[in-house]
Amino acid sequence: QDLHIVVGTGTPVIFDVGGNTGQSVIRFGEIWRSPTVISFEPDPISAEVLERRGPGRPNHLIVRSALTDSEGLATLYRYPQSDLNSIYQRRSDSFFSEPAIDQIEVPCTTIDNYCQEHGIRRIDLLKIDVEGAENLVIAGATETLQNEVVSNVLIEVTFSDLFQQMPEPLQLFGVMEDFGYHLTGVYHQQIRNNRLSWADVLWTRNPV
Repeated sequence: QDLHIVVGTGTPVIFDVGGNTGQSVIRFGEIWRSPTVISFEPDPISAEVLERRGPGRPNHLIVRSALTDSEGLATLYRYPQSDLNSIYQRRSDSFFSEPAIDQIEVPCTTIDNYCQEHGIRRIDLLKIDVEGAENLVIAGATETLQNEVVSNVLIEVTFSDLFQQMPEPLQLFGVMEDFGYHLTGVYHQQIRNNRLSWADVLWTRNPV
């Protein structure tokens, strides 16, 4: 309901960063009558499932790439639950104790480069679900965010110590404020061992 209100159009342009097997794409189709969705999914197995869900969904593009802060290749650690795949290794003391089933090299690019190459000047919703690497996606979108291309940003923020090399999550709140966004809402909070583990956080650009 909040997304429908803040986005304010029935035909939004959505970047689905971390498309996995299409959970968000299905949800977007329930919220809006005709969204344009670009899904970024680096895991080839998940991307194949996502593509099978694509027929019958107009204006849905799948990009088989990770979004980070640079161009090139990245190591993707694949876990038994594909929605927990990450370019970060999981900590051994994490409450998700399953080890990675394998690791693969995947292509990566940035939001800035993708938007420049494809002439994208409007993103109504930037959704990011990348298991601890949220800061890298945002770092690779600096020009896009500064140029006010993105109206709303929805990020699954990881608060618990799930992954190695993961930055302090609260730094992200300051970064988003510096880019000119205000905090709109916090949703789907998950608590483990009396601690906030992750939540979906929505930011909206401050009006000029």
